[in-house]
Amino acid sequence: ISLIIASIIGVIAYRLAVFAAFASVMKDSPTNKLEVVGTFITPQFATSVTASCINFVIIMILNFLYERVAIKITDM
Repeated sequence: ISLIIASIIGVIAYRLAVFAAFASVMKDSPTNKLEVVGTFITPQFATSVTASCINFVIIMILNFLYERVAIKITDM
């Protein structure tokens, strides 16, 4: 349970830090001048996409660990 809570807190801290970094870097970015994709590439979008990828990796790792724990508990 502690591992899950630490993962959640880690992702939240990541989202806050990356949003602040992307907001400062992307405000003067050349992508703002692109007519087609300039409006879609925002700090919120960039943070959401990267945080989603991190959530996916965490879910896969925890799924692997849960499976191992379930097998050990079943064997006991």
